[in-house]
Amino acid sequence: MDHERMLGEEKVGKLIVRMCIPAVVLMLVIVIYNVADIFFIGQTGDASKVAAIALTSPLYAILQAIGTLFGSGASTSMSISIGEKNYQKVKSISSFCCYITIALGILFAAVVLLFAAPISTALGSNQETQGYTITYITILSMGAPFILFGNVFGNIVRSDGAVKESLISNLMGSVINIILDPIFILGLNMGVAGAAVATVLGNVVASIYLLVVILKKPLFSLNIHDFSIKKEISWGTIALGIPMALSTLLMSFGDVFLNNMLNHYGEVAIAAFGVAGRITMILAMVAMGICMGIQPLMSYCYGARDYQRMKEVIWKVFLTNIVVTSLLTVICFVFRNQLLEAFVNDADVVTLGRRFLIAALLSGPFCGVYQLCSSFLQATAHVKAATFVACLKKGIVYIPAIFILYYVAKIDGLVYATPVVDYISIIVSVIISHYLFQQMKKKLKEEVQ
Repeated sequence: MDHERMLGEEKVGKLIVRMCIPAVVLMLVIVIYNVADIFFIGQTGDASKVAAIALTSPLYAILQAIGTLFGSGASTSMSISIGEKNYQKVKSISSFCCYITIALGILFAAVVLLFAAPISTALGSNQETQGYTITYITILSMGAPFILFGNVFGNIVRSDGAVKESLISNLMGSVINIILDPIFILGLNMGVAGAAVATVLGNVVASIYLLVVILKKPLFSLNIHDFSIKKEISWGTIALGIPMALSTLLMSFGDVFLNNMLNHYGEVAIAAFGVAGRITMILAMVAMGICMGIQPLMSYCYGARDYQRMKEVIWKVFLTNIVVTSLLTVICFVFRNQLLEAFVNDADVVTLGRRFLIAALLSGPFCGVYQLCSSFLQATAHVKAATFVACLKKGIVYIPAIFILYYVAKIDGLVYATPVVDYISIIVSVIISHYLFQQMKKKLKEEVQ
């Protein structure tokens, strides 16, 4: 069965297993990839180095936001186009994303190399962490074109329902990173520089693999003759990618804001939040993997106007997410001490990290609901609503909540900011998604009559 027939005819339950499991594995690979650096740096016992790695996360998130803008937008637009049988548009989108990605990667590298010192200060570094932070972001920026290409085309290859290639590319990049981290960081005593070099090399290999995959897929194209900046190609891609990109970008700015507040309590607080955040990332990324895995199916149903099938998809993914994230929440809570101590052997960091972790787990079982609403709105091309919902968790609600809670309860307020923000965002996103789905069905019914 080809991918297009699979999306339109195969049983939803079977499709969830087929499409979500690889996507979840992919997200877990990304989690491992993200925690590898801070894990091996933690083995040095230097809290300043751990804090420096945590401080660089927002800059890496900006790269991810750019990649998501084009990758997620292209994947959604291409899935809808496949449902509409518009294959030339699919080729034009993939070609457009290729060349714009390379250009933006080079531009990003130039900006960081020229302004490394002020950027490190803006990220929240102090006298103890600035040198390490500059070293990491300088090396990371040199790999920006490869990081962006891998992010964008890792999403694009999923647009026709094929997630295996995306999984393999991320596995390759992560495995190489994980193998090289202990060699460079500990074996060659390169420290923070070794972590950055391992990250870049992993992305280089993943990008080369994806390039080979794309060239072999007849549905996609990197041919310059298919390149187009027509509004339906360029803005059509960007508009659909804005919600998830904004979410990632706001997460970056929100973390910078929070890191600067935590800076009042020293590198121990920054390191504790960074380590706890890496652990709770497991829940968020698994939930995201389930939703991202099934998003091409929702987009296909939208393009084919099969809303009954879409409803079945939404409910089954909702239940799957609740069960999986609840189980992971329990596991993270039971083994909280072991997980924290695996990252860092500093007693003060572990003690404060435990408070951050327990508070974040209060909303753990329901984090997938927000992801599902965001994926639904993007998959159905509700750009404005999807953008608003994407901005809720890490912008509209997050930044004011951090400020207010910090003003009221200082560091205790920062500890409990995550569950407060999560529950507000979930409630609002569910209301919006339910309303728009009903409107979609109503419009279709009116057209049929």
